[in-house]
Amino acid sequence: MYTIKQASALTGVPADTLRAWERRYGVPSTSRSEGGYRLYDDHALDTVRRMRTLIDGGQAAAQAAESVLASDAGDAPVSPEGFVEAVIKGPVSDEELSRGLLLALEAGPFAQAADSWLMPMLRRVGEAWAQGRLTSGQEHVISAAVLRRLAIAYERLAVPVDATPVLVGLPTGSRHEIGAFTFALLLRQAGYDTVYLGPDLPTDSWLHAVDSYRPAAAVLSVLTDGHAEASATLRALHAAHPALPVFVGGPFAGEVPPGVRVLPSSFAAAFAAFALEVPVGAGHGPSA
Repeated sequence: MYTIKQASALTGVPADTLRAWERRYGVPSTSRSEGGYRLYDDHALDTVRRMRTLIDGGQAAAQAAESVLASDAGDAPVSPEGFVEAVIKGPVSDEELSRGLLLALEAGPFAQAADSWLMPMLRRVGEAWAQGRLTSGQEHVISAAVLRRLAIAYERLAVPVDATPVLVGLPTGSRHEIGAFTFALLLRQAGYDTVYLGPDLPTDSWLHAVDSYRPAAAVLSVLTDGHAEASATLRALHAAHPALPVFVGGPFAGEVPPGVRVLPSSFAAAFAAFALEVPVGAGHGPSA
């Protein structure tokens, strides 16, 4: 057994933080000495280390605690295939879907989970729908559950004070927003202020948003639809605000105007490329 001072030294987490985690989230579970002092066993130290790893990876403390407690309850993340098959066999409650997504998306660094679990799961959804094994209703159930889970994580993160925001959204004709929202969450986890504009946003609305927010950058996500509309929006943004960093992500096959950056296909690589050009705390503001 270890005292709180020893636990702090072994985990690198300050004693005050250890007390706060236990008081607010019940993590870790400790015993008490005869004198009433906290005592940490090896499992408690492991719990603290996992909590710290998740927080270092961008999760809020409340999210990290929820993930650690779910893992300690004996649950293990289901595979992308297993998640989709469970919905096909159904019925699966919203609570079950949310718990499955929690275990899969918040058991480690979020960018890694998005690349190795979320995107493969969504590809399985598309394949099952194309095969006629998954109904449109079931596809909507999965999409809605993912967006709810992402929204919970997004809203829990503090917004930097007086930071210049990054605009994230989709152009006219693009409605599959999970990838865009995932990238917005990654940015916010890393300390960027973000304004999520949502799907199917016309060019004039993008221009108005840039004029209103004077952002540090704009990120548009496009899948296999809306290429012509996306190209038109990208051209308009670059023409109106040539100094504004504009990025496009997703499997975009349309015209990319000069000056617009194309992000890599994986979330981890896309975030790294974005951060190189737009550091956290960067201010920009579009040209007149």
